[in-house]
Amino acid sequence: MRKLPIPNLDKIIHFVLYFPLPGLFFLHYRVAWAQRPVSFFFKMAVILSLIYAASDEWHQSFVPGRNMDFFDFLADAVGIFSGAYLFCRFSKSKDAS
Repeated sequence: MRKLPIPNLDKIIHFVLYFPLPGLFFLHYRVAWAQRPVSFFFKMAVILSLIYAASDEWHQSFVPGRNMDFFDFLADAVGIFSGAYLFCRFSKSKDAS
């Protein structure tokens, strides 16, 4: 596999790609189950995003030339928690106005 020119670029890419995922899950389930409390949707979005990230890393162990990497999952998780936090903050400030 070719070495990337920027150190840890793959981790940055993992962060960026998983950053919006909890917000997308939140929006989807908020429409589907509108009667539930908002906190339910944020917890559900984070849990589903983490499950998706873990399953994505696990499935890479079956792909020739790829491997499962805990630090990739960690970068995914940081992106997920950061995205969920900012989405939560943005949603609350938008609801207040």
